[in-house]
Amino acid sequence: MNILVGISGFGHGHSLRQKVIIDELIKRGHTIVISAYKSSYTFFSENYPEFKIVYVHVPFIPCDKNGINWDLTEEKIDEKDYFRLFVNTCQEIHKAVENIDLVISDYEPICAWYAYSIGAPLFTIEQQSKFLSFETEDVGNFGYQEEASRLRFFFPAAQFRLAASFFELKKKENTYDVKLVGPIICDDVLKLKRECDCSKAKLVLVYFSPFISLNDYLSLVNIILSIHDTKIVVFSKEYINLLPNSVEQYRFNRALFLKYMELSSCVISTAGHQLISELILIEKPMLLYPISTFEQQYNAMIVKKHGLGEIANNMDSENINNFLSNLEFYHNNIVLYKNQTNYINRVNDIVWFLEERMGL
Repeated sequence: MNILVGISGFGHGHSLRQKVIIDELIKRGHTIVISAYKSSYTFFSENYPEFKIVYVHVPFIPCDKNGINWDLTEEKIDEKDYFRLFVNTCQEIHKAVENIDLVISDYEPICAWYAYSIGAPLFTIEQQSKFLSFETEDVGNFGYQEEASRLRFFFPAAQFRLAASFFELKKKENTYDVKLVGPIICDDVLKLKRECDCSKAKLVLVYFSPFISLNDYLSLVNIILSIHDTKIVVFSKEYINLLPNSVEQYRFNRALFLKYMELSSCVISTAGHQLISELILIEKPMLLYPISTFEQQYNAMIVKKHGLGEIANNMDSENINNFLSNLEFYHNNIVLYKNQTNYINRVNDIVWFLEERMGL
């Protein structure tokens, strides 16, 4: 089959998940074309230089708990001619592979619109679609319509919707047909050791996301400064001048980050679905500072609810040190949680299902 795979460029999780699926598709002899932007374009250009990778331009659609915020959308819209850019994208895809048999989207809408235009089947595989069809609760000022409205706008129809999830949810009645599966995790994480000495916080790994606000940035710096007698390793896109020389700092590098993740006693990070899934797999307690989206707020709430870690918002030095003093408690909860839920890497089943749906 000739398969177009579109991958969101916000964060690394979408790229890592689709790498697993793409690698399996390649093993089975399928031809792959990729549409991507921002971080996903960089990731696949570096890791798959032999592939045709089309850069796409995705409009920013702000949403809140009531759905799409059209006033803010109008305010934020830029001067790009998105229709012309869409036409150019379609031309590039058509030149790369004349006939696309299947389109897979990981929260990338341009490939979906291309699928509609040529009548190709669309399969969505990401973590967001669960908010279309499963029961959730609001988290403060954040609600599921933030995700659901954007999904309905970007992907109004699909032959198959699959949502990865590290937590279980109850299905709603009379709604979209979405299949829930466990996390889809890369081989480089599956190979990591799962031994964790939580008797003392010996190494704290910190990830500074480029998407955090200035206030979260400063709060996180204060959290780091409140940690004493423990080795701290920080990864970020840029060097952080506010940190003391005693803190090891690196520009983000996947291989080096995983090395320290394996050695760490715990991890401080944003609340992205993919990283949380990886931390649960290798049994690392986590201190999360979710960015201002419903999905990350909900992920963090689930982590705290099940005792897998804590939420860093408004935490003072006493709270931080209490967290670091109770890592064994969180670790034991993670082991129990992982054993009670489905943490099998389902990529073989997923690709087999795709091929079966396509009649192969």
